[in-house]
Amino acid sequence: MKSNKKIHQKAVNHLVDSDEVLKQVIRSIGDCGLDNNKRDPFDVLASSIMSQQLSKKAATTIMNRVLVKLNKNRPLSPSDFVNVNKCDLRTCGLSNAKSDYILELSSKFIKDKIDNSLFEEMDDAAVINELTKLKGIGQWTSEMFLIFSLGRKDVLSLTDAGLRRAVTLLYGLKNKPTDNEFIEIAEYWRPYRSIASWYLWGYIDQ
Repeated sequence: MKSNKKIHQKAVNHLVDSDEVLKQVIRSIGDCGLDNNKRDPFDVLASSIMSQQLSKKAATTIMNRVLVKLNKNRPLSPSDFVNVNKCDLRTCGLSNAKSDYILELSSKFIKDKIDNSLFEEMDDAAVINELTKLKGIGQWTSEMFLIFSLGRKDVLSLTDAGLRRAVTLLYGLKNKPTDNEFIEIAEYWRPYRSIASWYLWGYIDQ
């Protein structure tokens, strides 16, 4: 199996050669810190639900409150929520709907014994189709799952606000890109659009 470093370096070399704008971002940020060790599926989904439509800072604050409430560290597991109720999660800053989604997700994982083996052989579209059947999980959350839990290298999240903002600023656009504009710019990043996205998120965080 290739090491994370070798996989990342191949991707970075491709991105540097393919896109002059992204090349400057990569030089500014440095080595890719995207973890290719596939993260726990429940942790990725639960944390993504918490992060929906929030800034990174706000999402981190809420996650830290949840961890304090649970008296544990990451990764989150379904069993962590067995003795937790909606009011507990609301006090951490989660909305009523997000609290319901996470509690239902934990019950579903426990009942159906869900793990990554369920998704490993599926293509991206099939994974998204399965995940979006779950309450509170839409296109964006499914795409984050593909990147951070399954380690898929060529995912482009058209609905990600941070990515759209980064593209607008970096590529000198007057307005946020349309889907077609975004896809056209990202075409140069194939087959490593997940890695490119990681660098664009890093740019926004800076």
